[in-house]
Amino acid sequence: MSKLKEDIGFDGLIFPGLEGKVTKHISYVPNLSLGEVFLNKTIKIDDNLSIINGSEKEQDAILFLKKYLKITKKRDRFPGVYFIYKYLDKPKWYFEAQSAALRFVTAIRIYKETRCDSEVEFPIEDSRKKKYYRPYDFTKDTHGIYMDKERSRIDSRKELIHIKKIYIKLGEANFSKTIYYSKLYNAVKFFNHSYDEHWILLKTTLAFTALESLFSDSSKSEVSFKIALRAAYFLYPKDSNKRKEVFNIVKRGYDIRSYFVHGSDTEKQINKIMKKFEKERGVDHYSFFHNFIFDLNGVVSKCLTKILTEEKYFNFFTKEKHLSDEEVSFFDDLVLDR
Repeated sequence: MSKLKEDIGFDGLIFPGLEGKVTKHISYVPNLSLGEVFLNKTIKIDDNLSIINGSEKEQDAILFLKKYLKITKKRDRFPGVYFIYKYLDKPKWYFEAQSAALRFVTAIRIYKETRCDSEVEFPIEDSRKKKYYRPYDFTKDTHGIYMDKERSRIDSRKELIHIKKIYIKLGEANFSKTIYYSKLYNAVKFFNHSYDEHWILLKTTLAFTALESLFSDSSKSEVSFKIALRAAYFLYPKDSNKRKEVFNIVKRGYDIRSYFVHGSDTEKQINKIMKKFEKERGVDHYSFFHNFIFDLNGVVSKCLTKILTEEKYFNFFTKEKHLSDEEVSFFDDLVLDR
């Protein structure tokens, strides 16, 4: 690592390795904005993680990061916010901070059903002495049709409280572990993979797989019907019209997934399915690339939000092992006990 000087270029900085002494970590999130209630304030997420939103904290480091973005990405505007992660006791591995930032943006993705990305991660040894490491660039394909379509915004403290709760529960669900199993863990991982994927057919398949992770059981019969029915009753136990809508989205999502992975004439079958949606909804056009994928993503997000905010569901979906009868009984009760 090198101390930053005027004559040192960014290539003079190295990534923190085994010898790295990271004490702070800044994450740049370009597609998140905050309401006026948060203006010029540092927003505490937990003891380590905060959001800097126009406050004066770490301004030298942020100016350095803006210079880096201006030179490496030819950028002259810097929308969004900055997360700062502080190690409380001693220098730690940089990826601890990266995991916390990803967990919080995932909480935003789930709750808001919109896009939120940590684009650049910036490890720091000593802010006062300007002892910086080279920033990590996690820029996705900026030409993807979903990258600029939506942005996230937290308008109120009430929204922030909900998102913080999801962030905390993701931690309890071992989201940051590399290898782990629970229904919820798998579903969130598939949700994020679907979020990052631009190939629309694979994006749809991954979103459906997230639902399959949640609502399948050890039986292999009538898989698509059971998952669609369970998701519909889980989200809307008292609203038959909403249940029917969710059932059709999920059931037809599984049909599209099957055509895709089994090598059928996918385009022809998708067009037929989109025509069904147009007829049912009384609209002139219902697009697979825009309407359907956002509706399917919305079902996944709403399921994850309910699981992460209601303890009885959280306890079931985070259990590492279920007896087959236990799963079937839980899902039967979900559908029949109304």
